[in-house]
Amino acid sequence: MAEAEITIKYRELLPTLAYRCLFIILPCYILFFAWTSIVAIFSFLNGFTTLQAGLIVMGTLSLILLVLCLLAAVVADNTIFVTRDGLSFPFLLLPSRSMRKQAKWEQLKGVKFRPGSSGHLSLTFNDGRRINLSLSRLGEKALEDLIVAIDVWGGGGDSFPELLEARTYLHGEGKTESLGYTELWEEELARRFGSTNFIPLEPGQKIRDGTLEVERQVAFGGMSAIYQVASLADRKLHKMILKESVVPDDSNEELKAKAVELLTREAKLLASLDHPRIARVIDIFVEEGRHYLLIEQLKGQDLRRLVQEHGAQDEREVLDWAMQIADIVAYLHGCEPPVIHKDLTPSNLIVDDDGLISLIDFGAANLFLGTATGTIIGKQAYIAPEQLRGKARQSSDLYALGATLYFLLTGLDPEPISVNSPRNANGKVSAPMDQLVIALTQMEPEDRPQTIEDVIDTILKMGGKKR
Repeated sequence: MAEAEITIKYRELLPTLAYRCLFIILPCYILFFAWTSIVAIFSFLNGFTTLQAGLIVMGTLSLILLVLCLLAAVVADNTIFVTRDGLSFPFLLLPSRSMRKQAKWEQLKGVKFRPGSSGHLSLTFNDGRRINLSLSRLGEKALEDLIVAIDVWGGGGDSFPELLEARTYLHGEGKTESLGYTELWEEELARRFGSTNFIPLEPGQKIRDGTLEVERQVAFGGMSAIYQVASLADRKLHKMILKESVVPDDSNEELKAKAVELLTREAKLLASLDHPRIARVIDIFVEEGRHYLLIEQLKGQDLRRLVQEHGAQDEREVLDWAMQIADIVAYLHGCEPPVIHKDLTPSNLIVDDDGLISLIDFGAANLFLGTATGTIIGKQAYIAPEQLRGKARQSSDLYALGATLYFLLTGLDPEPISVNSPRNANGKVSAPMDQLVIALTQMEPEDRPQTIEDVIDTILKMGGKKR
């Protein structure tokens, strides 16, 4: 499958003028160079030393024209390329030692939006660089394409809340959703999980008798999806997470009945969870053959966003968070039957002003059903090898915990399907903490700590304390 790419032409005055001048300067340079060459040959054959001074002048002018031609070519580049890997800016918009500045999505630190005729979309990166794109020069179609790309590939509204304001601004002008949004999500869905007949809900679509509105799509896998939704009936529950599961129509009756049974069991189990640092299940309902779990969205800053803004965290803070996360996992694994979260990542963990960690998303949680396979939803760097093979177990959450600690200690995503040592990336990490992460991210489940209680004991020996 070819990689999806969005091409955006930024209509700035200088590149436009430079592009036009390029077509004037280039023919002039060719003619001037040809004339200079003829004069040089004539001077050489006839020994006219009096022409040497003129030849030097013409050669210098020719060189100047060449430099102007090359400069115009650089300035004339006004194209922004956007792919699932990141963004590529022309030299004039974001100067760099190379002709174009490459920026990965994980380097995107902030998005600001100011509407109006003199408004702009501002992008800030981890290295401190910022680019302001004027709305009048960007154009509405290009603006929507860029917003969609950030929504799908760059972290979306959870990481950059002002995306919703930008989309509201565009649609408030009476415009319809561009086909690019649907096509981009379909391509991304196909890339991640292969072809499927499952059609996800679109932003703006209303469900549960019109009381919930889909704000954005978060993730997909198999025949399920996760959305951020808003309550139209109760503003106190404005932001919530909705998990959607669909039983395929072409399944035989026995398989359909089994699937519905598993979905019902999972829903009842998650609804029965009672932990102060776990987002609670608000509602369970079925609509048009689709099964839904409505989950509260707690306030706080997710750990991925925190690290993106402030870099690698102090080890003492990380140790405190590790204990809190381990306590939450211990509660889940202690349920009967045990609950494997299967999507324990920095994006699904938030910290409030008091330093308390909460688990906010059960989008990929499932019952521990022996060898039964579950939907894999999550970043590959945080998924244990056995989970990628469809054989998730309690130890898979321990691997994800280790990968999350690596990210917090280094500011970098761990190497997927690898044993990770944070000390190799950050020399300030202590040997005990390094050994803990290495132990948690072992490739084979048998080589990791056997239970979350073993992890808690290790953290206590390192100086961690329970809250």
